[in-house]
Amino acid sequence: MFGFGKGSRELNLIPEEEQKIRTKRIRLITLGIIGLILALQVATFIGILSLEQIEKNTRGSLEEELATKNSQWQSSASPAAQIIVTKNKLTTFNSFTKSHQDPNLNITKIQKSIPTGITLTGLSILNTNEATVLGTAGKPSVIYQFFNTLQDKEGDFDKVELEAVDKVSAGSYNFIIKFDLK
Repeated sequence: MFGFGKGSRELNLIPEEEQKIRTKRIRLITLGIIGLILALQVATFIGILSLEQIEKNTRGSLEEELATKNSQWQSSASPAAQIIVTKNKLTTFNSFTKSHQDPNLNITKIQKSIPTGITLTGLSILNTNEATVLGTAGKPSVIYQFFNTLQDKEGDFDKVELEAVDKVSAGSYNFIIKFDLK
């Protein structure tokens, strides 16, 4: 019936030359599209590779700059740390000297009190300003003179005690005197 059935055949009214031209056009367009897709893929690949290389170069230069900065910081940090340590030591020394008298001053006070005829064999001064004097003398009277001198200087010495006097030999006596320094 009207050409729509199972037995119908399509009539091709387009001339054969025009069909060949159309087929060639379709093939050229298809090949062109495929070529464009491939070209875009190659361009994308090349672009990604070049961006990766740029990023590697940038990373390398940043790492070099970071290493340089770190070495500069280290060269500055070491002296700064030494300065801090020195400052802490100075602060400790200053606080010590504020709470404790100069040891040389204490030794000078004791030295000025020693009469002739006494030889010191030992001297110890604790950080609590307790002093112990060990010495020898030719006569006990010189030891007692030293003991009395320390007692008389109340501004410099306190709690003066004669711990021991021992006769070592004829004309030689050892003694121990303890006191507090003011």
